[in-house]
Amino acid sequence: MEPYRIIFLVISLVPLALGIFLYFKYVDLKKRAVFTKGKVVDIIERKIDSFGEKTVYYFPVISFTDMKGEKYEVSSETGEGSSKRIVVNDTVDIVYDRENPINILTKNNYNLLFPIIMFGMFVVFILIGLVGSFDSVPAPR
Repeated sequence: MEPYRIIFLVISLVPLALGIFLYFKYVDLKKRAVFTKGKVVDIIERKIDSFGEKTVYYFPVISFTDMKGEKYEVSSETGEGSSKRIVVNDTVDIVYDRENPINILTKNNYNLLFPIIMFGMFVVFILIGLVGSFDSVPAPR
């Protein structure tokens, strides 16, 4: 087996593992998820170094009240890209963990898209690793 095939087979394990981890994290949160509305009370601006360039991301601080009537102010772990789409005083749909209310996601980020993308990448890499390139297939006469 050519070395590049082994490399692709090994690389394919990374998106597979990440996809499985994110899927089970989603399923785990779904069991305890509570949907509610929150209010953006602040936006934290963070500059993140990405391939040598500083990119600005905006992380909303969301205020909400849980099912027990306790009030929380939590910074979202998922930021908006270089353009602010959420502004202070916006009302946003959120999902929080009833057992750990500081674990929140905005409803836009509560989906299976990323695990599906990771599984798709796994399939592509595994196919390249198993099938190889078409250069090794003899041309028809």
